[in-house]
Amino acid sequence: MKRTAFAAALLATTMLTSGCAAEAVAGAAAEQAAQGSSGQVSGEVNALQKSKERIEAKAYAARIVAEHESMMAGQEWNITGAGWKPGAAVAVALTSATGATVGTPVHVVADDKGQISSTVTPPEGTPTGPYTLVATDPADGSGPHTAAVNIFSQ
Repeated sequence: MKRTAFAAALLATTMLTSGCAAEAVAGAAAEQAAQGSSGQVSGEVNALQKSKERIEAKAYAARIVAEHESMMAGQEWNITGAGWKPGAAVAVALTSATGATVGTPVHVVADDKGQISSTVTPPEGTPTGPYTLVATDPADGSGPHTAAVNIFSQ
């Protein structure tokens, strides 16, 4: 029981920045409850692995996901997404808090599974602050789908 509680606490601490901490803790708590009041494991329990699988499933279900929530202006940023129509021409733009496009939008074609993968580079000199990745498919009007990100100037 102590090991499961420790794993839940560790996972919650590391997942706070990804917004998935509540899912990880809930998953670990469910695994702990499955052990019963004696604290003895009835079969193999790996709450950390199961929580990781739930978090990954959530990430791959999103239309647009940034590799990191924060990074420096001028550095390349990996982006992924899923749930698009296969062959969809997805436009991904970085926008400021006022909705203005920052830099040049990226255009990526969804693969046969409806997944996208590309990079975005916030221009050098982009002011520090919160921004939004906005993904749309102009052909079918799908979107906008968004992901909040933070950029820091050098």
